[in-house]
Amino acid sequence: MNQDLSANGYRLPLEAEWEFAARGGNQTGGYAYAGGNDLSAVAWFLDNSGGEVCDLQDGRGTWPVGGKAANELACMA
Repeated sequence: MNQDLSANGYRLPLEAEWEFAARGGNQTGGYAYAGGNDLSAVAWFLDNSGGEVCDLQDGRGTWPVGGKAANELACMA
């Protein structure tokens, strides 16, 4: 798939661009996960999602936005 890299604001980011941003861009603190070193603080996964009322099935489901710590780019607005 070819992408027009000269497009300005009207294209999806490349995989590498998305990963760079998700990891904190140029402002990264070198965390293990985007936003911190504690996986439970930044992500929902099977071990920390049981017993909640979010229509889970074997730990799978959707969660409300903003329930976990943001990545490092969130404070750069």
